[in-house]
Amino acid sequence: IEQENQGLSVARNVGIENAKGKYILFLDSDDYLLNSGVSKLLKKIDENQLDLIVGNYKQISDDGELKSNKFDEISSPFYGRSWFKERLKKHQHEPAAWLRIYRRSYLLENKLFFVPQLINEDQLFSIQLFCTDPKMMCLDTVFYYYRQRSGSITKKQDFESCVRRLKSDIYTFEQSLMLSETLNDVDLKFYIARQCMSLLDSSSLKLMFLTNAQFDGLGDIIARLNQLRLWRYIRVRKPRSLKRKILLLLSIKLYLNYIYKRKLKRINRN
Repeated sequence: IEQENQGLSVARNVGIENAKGKYILFLDSDDYLLNSGVSKLLKKIDENQLDLIVGNYKQISDDGELKSNKFDEISSPFYGRSWFKERLKKHQHEPAAWLRIYRRSYLLENKLFFVPQLINEDQLFSIQLFCTDPKMMCLDTVFYYYRQRSGSITKKQDFESCVRRLKSDIYTFEQSLMLSETLNDVDLKFYIARQCMSLLDSSSLKLMFLTNAQFDGLGDIIARLNQLRLWRYIRVRKPRSLKRKILLLLSIKLYLNYIYKRKLKRINRN
């Protein structure tokens, strides 16, 4: 397959659509696999007719240091939505798409693809995935070596990268809330909102402290934050931590609105 570089999401989608094998595994360009671990996971997913299987990984830092990852094994098949809710509740959800091996037909049947040009595309994909309630297992089998990159786009601190990331996080919030409305599960809706709010916290704060930057694009961001109507979630069951996050985000939104209007006044004067 040959195509112009259109980003990670498009490359993965093309792979899902054109793969000939029964199972799908996503490998980032500078990471690598442990063949014995992959073989063990493939055997389990096939024997138990699973929709996906979660494996373990090790992280490699820029200086070559290898770090192990804590893992909770569940060696019997189960359905993933309740497990996903419990992971969100305990702040243990790991969205990375490469953590799992998937049955390709399950992805196609449920129209599970990645949104092009989205930063942190795995966040939305993982929420959509586990809300379909897949049959799965979790094995403490290391099959993936993840290289931590200090220069990746998710770690860039310049204004343009922060704006793009915040817009992506708002989109993830919008789509996740639309999905959670269809599930008739108040607790899951709350935990999904809390997970998305954590993303907005991080990307909003980074943008807030870039006081010497240009402010192009803030008008669109402020409008979309208004449309989310975040105050609705102050009344959600068990609201204390979420309320604090919402109040923080609202204060950030007011700050962004202030500097945006100040910028417009300067432009009008000139």
